Amino acid sequence: MTAKHFIFIDNTSSVQVKGLSSALDNSYINDAIVSITLKDLNGVDIEGESWPVILQYTDGSNGDYTGSFSHDISVEDGTEYIGMIVATLVDGSRGEWPEPVQALTGSRENKLNRWWPD
Repeated sequence: MTAKHFIFIDNTSSVQVKGLSSALDNSYINDAIVSITLKDLNGVDIEGESWPVILQYTDGSNGDYTGSFSHDISVEDGTEYIGMIVATLVDGSRGEWPEPVQALTGSRENKLNRWWPD
């Protein structure tokens, strides 16, 4: 697994789900309950947060949800994790998918910025 998302140790982490849409008709979903739970590669919840964290719909967007989780989570530099995203619709249907995440220290954050500048 190769992480495509990063969290920085001792920093509050922001989470975004952009453009949540229906697999049936591609319409944007603006009224779901969307959450994230950060897990290790064995499926165990990471300590330091009350999981799941509920993401809030971004008013006026097309299926965008945002949230954050604590800087106190127990993660290790260079270690990969899974962010399990769950979206539950008002009709009770549900989608769930994993997102690979890697934890980095602040010094590695600076190196990362050199690799992928703004």
